[in-house]
Amino acid sequence: MKLLYIHDKALGSNHPIFSRINAETKAVFIWDDAYFKQRGYSLKRLVFIYETLCPMPVDIIYGKTSDVIKTIAPTKIITSFTADLPIQNIFKDISKQFELEFVYQPSFSQIDDSFEFKRFLNIGIRQKRLPLERMASEISRHLYTEIVLLMYHYPDEHCPCEKISFYNQ
Repeated sequence: MKLLYIHDKALGSNHPIFSRINAETKAVFIWDDAYFKQRGYSLKRLVFIYETLCPMPVDIIYGKTSDVIKTIAPTKIITSFTADLPIQNIFKDISKQFELEFVYQPSFSQIDDSFEFKRFLNIGIRQKRLPLERMASEISRHLYTEIVLLMYHYPDEHCPCEKISFYNQ
């Protein structure tokens, strides 16, 4: 049996992982309290996750992720790729004992390979990757939108931009 491991970064019935559901697969979301406490999820966030899972064709199993997967003992685990480090650590543990396959979500936009990233990224390269707080003091106020975009890419984690204050000059 193949296991579709659904994690909290792959919620949504339109995710490509759900196209892999068939008679040979079992889709599960593992409700791991230790993981949620480690992430510092609020009650509102947990309710949102639960209510999102309810209409989905997914079994919700309570327990420690590694223990639940060992109990199910699938021949292969199919899951959605994420760059989220705590989930990457779970993937690392799982891949030691089971075959792991990733399903990738299509990107929101395509960036041409010849596109040159300017301003914000070049400052980081010139300054040999200074801490973001120090770089922000060296960046003009016109780069505010680029930092906001960076914050958008860290919606669930602690964004390195949280300590930055912006003043209208």
